[in-house]
Amino acid sequence: MDASSFKSLATEEGQRKTIFMAAKLQQKSEIAKDSVLNLVQTLRKKNKFKWFGYHLSSMLYYQNPDSPIRTAYKNSLYCCKELYQGNGQITAKYCKNRWCPQCQRIRMGVLIDTYAPRLQKEKNLYFITLTRPNVRAEELENEIRIYNKKWQSIRNSKWYRRATILEGMIGIKKLECTYHATKKILKKKTEWKVSRAGKKYKKETFIATSKADPWFDTYHPHLHILVNNEQAAINIKEKWLKINPEANPAAQDLRKVQDVISVDENGNERISKGYLEVFKYFTKLIAKDSSGKRFFDAKHMNTIFEAMNKKQVYKRIGSDENWQCEEVDEEGIEERAALFIDDMSWKTFRWIDGEKMFGYYDVDTGDALTEMAPPQHLMEIINHEEMKGKELELFDKKSTQG
Repeated sequence: MDASSFKSLATEEGQRKTIFMAAKLQQKSEIAKDSVLNLVQTLRKKNKFKWFGYHLSSMLYYQNPDSPIRTAYKNSLYCCKELYQGNGQITAKYCKNRWCPQCQRIRMGVLIDTYAPRLQKEKNLYFITLTRPNVRAEELENEIRIYNKKWQSIRNSKWYRRATILEGMIGIKKLECTYHATKKILKKKTEWKVSRAGKKYKKETFIATSKADPWFDTYHPHLHILVNNEQAAINIKEKWLKINPEANPAAQDLRKVQDVISVDENGNERISKGYLEVFKYFTKLIAKDSSGKRFFDAKHMNTIFEAMNKKQVYKRIGSDENWQCEEVDEEGIEERAALFIDDMSWKTFRWIDGEKMFGYYDVDTGDALTEMAPPQHLMEIINHEEMKGKELELFDKKSTQG
């Protein structure tokens, strides 16, 4: 090979390396952009949930002055009050309370991240709903004790122990409680509509009838059970009806878990894994009035939170060996909620709820880490006619008396 040929070959090789390196740099640049974008979106969500949780906690605190867990409501006002940046992380202190949207969101994420990989391996999962008749507010706490006692009776059954020990059954038990706020019996109306993309989607609405609802102003604790053993699922339902003769057989549900495919009004399809149902809320924070408008019912939510205080919501069924992971510590969420960043500098950002904007701001420079205007759909909940001004009214009353 002569010198000119060698030089030409070297040039071509250099060009190939240059193109390759440029492609790698472009790839890294795109990854960096995605990383920054994800961080921006995460901080924005954290800010929004902080704002919403702050106002929900304010309602709970000021509208329930005699609640034994009022101090916990006050603690939630300071949840994620400051963000601490250092050593390539952004961390915060969390209240870990169940009415806090921020902490509940993190808790659900930890549960799903830990348990979903194992549940995805199961071809057959079964979802069971177990109920008893609704109760009044003064009966709720004792009713929850009854639920736990009845479930323990099921766990003590020989077939249950055989399923968990010998047959490798895994699952999750969740305690849930809702408030029945409808005065009239509701009738479901189902409509099939066509999206802009030409796809059909189902829209369900509930219309109030003229008949009074006998369960109005009652509370509905119930259990959701997810297991991978069909016969055990059948046995659980049958045993529940046997030890709860007052329970309505039609209200007990057993079904095979199926993925849910939904289409929105824009024609976008969304596939939701069926087993994720068990990880949803333990109570519905937002209620609807007779006109369908959403609001936060702080009085009745307080009754639920008092009754559920220090009660375990999630309980895993099965051994660590069968699950192939350890059980989640619902309280240890702070470490899992840290955000990792490239910036190694040390900063503190404090959350401020301004008149027009709210966000996290650098305590030294005042620069915004993230900020936004109050979301309209959440403002409608906070400023609902039934709730508007009650926090300030009760606060002024307490200040005058004190």
